[in-house]
Amino acid sequence: MGPGIPGTNMANLAIGFVAEQLGLSTSTLRKWEDRYGFPVSDRSEGGHRSYTQSQFQLLRYASNLINQGQRPSRVFAEHGNALRRAWAEHEFSQSDKRQNLGPAADVIVNQLLEHTMRDELAKCRQLVRQVLKDQPIVEAVESVLVPWMQEVGEAWFDQRLEVYQEHAVTSLLQEELPIWIQQQSSPHITRFNFTVLMATPGGERHSRALNLLQALLTGQGVHCIDLGAELTVDTLTRAAQRYQPDAIALSLHRSISTTSACRYLVALDNMLTVDLPIWVGGQGAHQLSNIPPRCKIFMRLSDTLAELNPGKEAAAPDTNHG
Repeated sequence: MGPGIPGTNMANLAIGFVAEQLGLSTSTLRKWEDRYGFPVSDRSEGGHRSYTQSQFQLLRYASNLINQGQRPSRVFAEHGNALRRAWAEHEFSQSDKRQNLGPAADVIVNQLLEHTMRDELAKCRQLVRQVLKDQPIVEAVESVLVPWMQEVGEAWFDQRLEVYQEHAVTSLLQEELPIWIQQQSSPHITRFNFTVLMATPGGERHSRALNLLQALLTGQGVHCIDLGAELTVDTLTRAAQRYQPDAIALSLHRSISTTSACRYLVALDNMLTVDLPIWVGGQGAHQLSNIPPRCKIFMRLSDTLAELNPGKEAAAPDTNHG
């Protein structure tokens, strides 16, 4: 059996847990149900409300839409049917992002997940090496590795995977991606005088997304400094003073508390003395609101590439010695 989640049982999530994860109050969730007829919660004998996993996913998506400026009355129109349609279109667009590799991407992702669930790490490793060898890094990351990580996270959250299996996948990527990165020392890669500090905030142990981001940015010639997981604000601030990066990249897992994540970002914003952008990604980032202006949320890893300043390209190495 996989790890337990506070405030949950095998089927449902308690209203307090859902509210904390979404950064909402329990009264807001009750008001949505009473006013818009969605989501219709289950009630215990004592009258306590709880939600299914699918309702939780819809609520997360709805909260994100509302944070982007949409009215709740529009999001929850037709007793939630409008939200279900929007979610279905969103899921379709997400899967459509794998079209660079065609149907093969879905096949590979499914194979990786199947091997993960069977503890067949050697087969996972072989597939990962083949994808990194055959595909440009952006397509490899966005079409295969990120979807695989998302599937692993969903399987762990739904208790179909145990925590040791999730950690084994993280370990595999931490072994394989540096090997690939080391091979990207060709002078033909455009180099940027651009440095990114990478970390996860205190209480956030999941760093797989940072491994993928490092591979993606290194493949574009960016210098990445991986500071590891669970950094305090003080430690990250000192590292920024020491290394003087061009950006800080933080990864948030879906299980992190929205409240604690927002507090971390506000504290970091207050302690940084330089005008340094903070990139925030991961499934936990999509539900954040009221964050400092310097913080920018990225829905996809490859979106960070647009932040690289072409004017900061490093001088090409001098290969003419004659």
